[in-house]
Amino acid sequence: MSHYHWDHIQGLPYFYPFYRLNYDIDITSSHPYNINSILEDLFDGIKFPIKLSQLSSAPHVLTKKEYHSFQKQFCCSSIENRHPGISFSYRFEVNKKIIVYCSDNELYPFCSHENNQHVQFCKDRSNVKSLYLFHHDPRKSDNELKRQEKLAKEWVKKKGGHFNIYTATEGFSLSL
Repeated sequence: MSHYHWDHIQGLPYFYPFYRLNYDIDITSSHPYNINSILEDLFDGIKFPIKLSQLSSAPHVLTKKEYHSFQKQFCCSSIENRHPGISFSYRFEVNKKIIVYCSDNELYPFCSHENNQHVQFCKDRSNVKSLYLFHHDPRKSDNELKRQEKLAKEWVKKKGGHFNIYTATEGFSLSL
């Protein structure tokens, strides 16, 4: 989990596998806050009518030791974002494919040297072929999202980048 703001956790009670038998669901984060506390608060029987203990396949929160094993297994690294509270981006390498998940990161203006850490986190090592823009303001129209995608494409082209840019939409899936 990148962080625990409402827009990132409010969908958890509707995660279908929680209500099916025999699912193994692991949750982890670089975030120092206790994930179990977040889940117990969310599934308290009051804010949501089901308690965490009543889920058919309750999630297992990885211990620090399990998290370090997870990081090794998936070549996972993280970097703290610039975002109110604490938020993290993640970089995974699986089967020689690399994906970087970077959400809720208020980067400085593009020309700022303050972004170098994030640029290095993503640059060259991830050999970007495609960028998917997501976590859109729900008040934005489809036309506004298309305009943002166009601006991003123009900026990348101007900077000499050679990768595809897409706007992720509801129902979108990506296979590695």
